[in-house]
Amino acid sequence: MEDDEAIKKMEAEAEKKFEALRKEKVGEEALARTAESDRKLQKMREKIRQTEKRLHQLQKQKNIKPESDLTREDLSAAELMAVLKKQPKKFKK
Repeated sequence: MEDDEAIKKMEAEAEKKFEALRKEKVGEEALARTAESDRKLQKMREKIRQTEKRLHQLQKQKNIKPESDLTREDLSAAELMAVLKKQPKKFKK
């Protein structure tokens, strides 16, 4: 009887440890996914900054003023559409 109780107690402790390890692993995987998402977001923000910079240079080259027919939003949308039409790069996992 004592052996059965000891075995059950050991099994319960092992199960608790296993659950704790599993939760820890899930947490680490979630953190890794979050970090990867942050890197992708940073890359996208950098692309947007570069596109805005190119847009500003184009506006300056072509002497486009805010009062002209094409507003900044129209040009920005055209630039963004050009970027979006490009084939997306595959991210390495």
